[in-house]
Amino acid sequence: MGALNKITAGVNKQTGGKVLADRIALVTGGTSGIGEATAQAFAQAGAIVVISGRRRDVGDGIVASIIAAGGDAHFISCDLRAPNDVEQLVQCCLTECGGLDIAFNNAGVLGCPNLIAEETVENYNEVFETNVRGTLLCMKYQMAHLIGQGHGVIINNTSVYGAVGFAQCGSYVAAKHAIEGLTKVTALEGARHGVRVNAIAPGYTRTSVRSHLDLGADVDQYMTGLHPIGRIGEPSEVAAAAVFLASESASFITGASLPVDGGCLAQ
Repeated sequence: MGALNKITAGVNKQTGGKVLADRIALVTGGTSGIGEATAQAFAQAGAIVVISGRRRDVGDGIVASIIAAGGDAHFISCDLRAPNDVEQLVQCCLTECGGLDIAFNNAGVLGCPNLIAEETVENYNEVFETNVRGTLLCMKYQMAHLIGQGHGVIINNTSVYGAVGFAQCGSYVAAKHAIEGLTKVTALEGARHGVRVNAIAPGYTRTSVRSHLDLGADVDQYMTGLHPIGRIGEPSEVAAAAVFLASESASFITGASLPVDGGCLAQ
């Protein structure tokens, strides 16, 4: 577990009119793709952002860019596969960053595409240790704090494959279904304590994970064809949904999974 990055100078304290003003927001897997875009969006909405991930050099760069734009951000290194790291991550938010109001549990892995008949225990364990156990542990420690303070928001990043199947991605699909279930359960447990828990279910987005599919030069054409809107999504579009769910505009929404998928699940 790395020490808290102390780069916090040059913060613009003017937060009037920003929907997440002065909220402390944690983003796991915040060093690339949807996580990075959401960290930037939370900061633009006025939140004090805590980014976690395994790549300190990248995390430090994102923190610096947020501060340069007038925001407030910190980086805490964390490996969700290590239970002690997860507990310390939440504790660092409380003791070194001043609290925790919003958590976007975004970190996850795809694993290796395999037919079920060829799936390996190693691949299954890798996917479930990060995606399911990591998310569960994050919520365990986040909920203990949020229920105690009587308010807060948790958002889990799932996928359209938390609602449907996809051949050769058995472990990934099963993990995303599991996170959808955990989201609902945790929402029920938090509802009477002022804690809202929701999920975002992106379709394909323009991130590095697209290269994981072995589709060669046809990858963009294939992915575009899965979306009635006629294109794949951008990380900023998923981030905008996260800002909405974290804000008071979504005050009566809990236990829901919001597709950000260009109509993919409507087919």
